[in-house]
Amino acid sequence: MRKPAEREEILIRKMIADYLSYRAAVLQKDGYMTNLYYGSMNNRKHRLISEFGRTDAELQVAIANAEAMITRTIKKAG
Repeated sequence: MRKPAEREEILIRKMIADYLSYRAAVLQKDGYMTNLYYGSMNNRKHRLISEFGRTDAELQVAIANAEAMITRTIKKAG
């Protein structure tokens, strides 16, 4: 069985992955996948808040950091 800290890290990583997939679906104008990933991301956020005491602000910072990293990578490649 996983330790709570490992479970929390996995949930955060999956939430970020869902967010990035959500952004890709928005760019592709795929409404079904947009809704799917948005819902999945919010379910993970809810679990992180209720089970691990994370705040919405903390989770938004994690998402913003991932978004900033992707943006920098895209700019370097272009």
